Amino acid sequence: MIYIALVLSSAFLTHFVIGRLGTRWTLIFCQIPYILYICTLYYPHPALTIPFGILLGIVGAPLWTASYQYLCCLATRYALLFKSNLSHSYSVFFGLYFMIFLTTGAWGNLFYWIAYTLFSKSSSTEDIDRNGSQDRCGINYDYPNYTEISTDGEHFGVATIRMKFNLVSLYLSIALVSVILLTMYMESRDDDEEAGDSVVSLLLKTGSNLSRNHVLLIPLTVWSGVEQAFLMSVYSESYVVCYFGLETHGLMMITYGLSGSLSSISFGLLRRYLPMRIILSIAAVLNCTVLALSLSNCDGSLVIHLCIAAWGIAEGIWQPQIGVVYAETFPEDQVSAFSLYRLWESLGYIIVFSLKLGQVSVAAIIYVVIILLAAGIMGYFTLWWNSRRGKHLNVSPSNSIKSAK
Repeated sequence: MIYIALVLSSAFLTHFVIGRLGTRWTLIFCQIPYILYICTLYYPHPALTIPFGILLGIVGAPLWTASYQYLCCLATRYALLFKSNLSHSYSVFFGLYFMIFLTTGAWGNLFYWIAYTLFSKSSSTEDIDRNGSQDRCGINYDYPNYTEISTDGEHFGVATIRMKFNLVSLYLSIALVSVILLTMYMESRDDDEEAGDSVVSLLLKTGSNLSRNHVLLIPLTVWSGVEQAFLMSVYSESYVVCYFGLETHGLMMITYGLSGSLSSISFGLLRRYLPMRIILSIAAVLNCTVLALSLSNCDGSLVIHLCIAAWGIAEGIWQPQIGVVYAETFPEDQVSAFSLYRLWESLGYIIVFSLKLGQVSVAAIIYVVIILLAAGIMGYFTLWWNSRRGKHLNVSPSNSIKSAK
């Protein structure tokens, strides 16, 4: 439901919110539903979590679009000030942003692992965390009956309830600090007072943005959502938790957060020396390697650790660099471009979650993921080939200053 709401928000709401509130206040106000959603986790009843989860999806598109637009603003100012290449500035700023963002995977899972170690009852770990025999893990994973999972928390015990309370309180504190810091220190942009488009105008603008270049980028953008959803839902459950238990999941996902963070800033800096097609190809090779090992059902702890690290390195390439591709390809209307980016990426999440809820076999999901990866890479290389034949993007500080002031 969150990502369906995010798709609708990307199509109908983003221009209106950013136009009315401006980038700064969009980033501030759109975090308030996140705070409210975290509060519902103190008592995670569907009557609370579902409506606030939908609200989370509604504000997600304006929040991400405004953050991308602000990054483009900073990168453009930096390029003008130091007379540097704008494409390289985009890569550095997006790489730095996602370096910080992806560290949350390490910090969040570290907090979870510490809390789990301190509060959980070791005697009940096997009964709660594992689905059964390990020969039913990996590509042979046997889905649990999700409709029978209790949401009232009665079977968890006092220790686990205390763990949940402490974790939710910690995450809530971090969210509140984020809003306070943005309110106190973030600068307003010069165009914050401009009026936003109506819903009809936004639909027309969104439709007009579906140029050939954008159509070629759709598979790659869908892939961005697919690869994130595959790791967080399918791979982590059928390989990490099923083989090694929930107590190991947090430690392994710390590897993912750290590798993604280091990869993001490293390839952001390497963009000065490596073309985008080489960087994206490295990410595709890493993902293909992990998917091939997953199909072979490798279940060793070291192998799965390395797979998660490799997926994290690829994630540190896909997220910032696809944002850079959109910023370079659509310098005249980056708000529309980034809203469409979130729309198609959310569709990728929906595809994977739908396959999982439909209890499609893990092997079949992996084949679908491989096909979508191939389509995304083919689309990008077609775009690159067209630009090489003379359809250049002409990205420079002078022709994109209007969209990133």
